[in-house]
Amino acid sequence: VDWKALGLYDYPQIIKKPMDLGTIKKNVTARKYTSIAEAAEDVRLVWTNCMTYNADGSDFFMLAKTLNKKWDEKFAKYLVDYQVETGGSGAGGLATTTSAGEKISLDDKRAFAKSL
Repeated sequence: VDWKALGLYDYPQIIKKPMDLGTIKKNVTARKYTSIAEAAEDVRLVWTNCMTYNADGSDFFMLAKTLNKKWDEKFAKYLVDYQVETGGSGAGGLATTTSAGEKISLDDKRAFAKSL
């Protein structure tokens, strides 16, 4: 969120860890995430920050709530479809391998991101 350009001068006092989808995309492209779970946490942070900053019931709050729900549903489906195990040693407890021990390819990750 470009809070200065938007005139949201109280944003840094309310939101302690800013995150936006553009930053997430840059981090994915630069391979800064060590696990799928780490990227997923940042996506959820975008929605949480939006709901924290905006009033309950406002258009932005409701949009973030809806997108959060859709994200969780699609991400859960991805975990099942690609048989990604939970409980691994990666951030958030998710591994980047299937239950058969195969590494999830970058193309699979991109396909998932495009499906959102």
